[in-house]
Amino acid sequence: MGEEEDRWRVPAAFAPLAADEVHVWQASLQPPPREAARLWALLDGEEQQRAERFRFQKDRRRFVAAHGILRSILGRYLRRPPQALRFETNAYGKPALAGPDGWLSFNLSHAGELALVAVGREGALGV
Repeated sequence: MGEEEDRWRVPAAFAPLAADEVHVWQASLQPPPREAARLWALLDGEEQQRAERFRFQKDRRRFVAAHGILRSILGRYLRRPPQALRFETNAYGKPALAGPDGWLSFNLSHAGELALVAVGREGALGV
């Protein structure tokens, strides 16, 4: 794997998340083709259907990258495969991890070619 693709990998190990911390991750939404395919494979069927509804390829690419990266990051914290994560939405449409993974809070925001992901414990987050 080349240096260009190495920078797309979420580190295998990183500092644990303390109860009073919020970790913020920044990611580019312009993955190389091989990484884009890997991120696509992490999405569940509903996410893939949502991605397919985008009219413009650049918007589809950004959605897939943002949601695949989010799953990769959350999977590392939970020590679970990213594609195994399940989400639910509250009455306002805000997503959260479903079931026993719900202790981990997150927020995803993206604009243009950049995404930010905030991760914390049991609390509403915004980024």
